[in-house]
Amino acid sequence: MLTREDLLAIKEILSPRFDAIDKKFEGVTQRLDAHDKRFDRLELRVEHLESDISALRYGQLDLKKEIKTVYQKVEEAYDFALDNFGQIEESKTRLNILEGQY
Repeated sequence: MLTREDLLAIKEILSPRFDAIDKKFEGVTQRLDAHDKRFDRLELRVEHLESDISALRYGQLDLKKEIKTVYQKVEEAYDFALDNFGQIEESKTRLNILEGQY
């Protein structure tokens, strides 16, 4: 069985080695902490990008609705213009007939 003095002697022998190992682990820990910070920033950026993409999708849907509305209004205006063009041509013909009578 080991005595107290034996254990203290072992501690004195191993202590510098454990201190060196602890210092190496501190460096590794610091690097890992730095990586954690970078990953946290990346995660935030990805979340922002996902949010922006989602907003763009909704905006795209709104634009599609607006484009359909504008397209329908253009179609209505075109049909109205065609109807009026026909009426104008008919009116010109009538005027020409009336002018020929007088």
